[in-house]
Amino acid sequence: MHALLQAALNPAHLEIRDTSARHSKHVEMRQEQTQARGPHQKGQTHYEVTIIAEKFDGMPLLARHRFVQELLAEEFATGLHALQLHLRGEKTS
Repeated sequence: MHALLQAALNPAHLEIRDTSARHSKHVEMRQEQTQARGPHQKGQTHYEVTIIAEKFDGMPLLARHRFVQELLAEEFATGLHALQLHLRGEKTS
C-alpha cells in the first residue's frame, strides 16, 4: 500500500497506521479474506492513512477520497476492509 501511494502521489507526507486491533471482531469475521492477503498481512484490514500531496491541491475532498480508493482497489479486493483517510493538498486543506 505504501509503495503504491508513494508512486502515484509523490506525497510530501505519507503515514499509514494499522488500526486493525481496534476491530478485532471484524478480523475474525474476515479471516478467509485476510488469509488471501498473505501471511505477512493476516488480520490487517483497517488502516488510518494521512497524505499531504500537491496532487490534492484544488481537488475537492470527495474526489481525493475516490482517487485514493481507486488506487487501492486491489487491496480492497484482497481483504482490506476500511480506510480512515486524512487527505490534504500542500497548499490547501
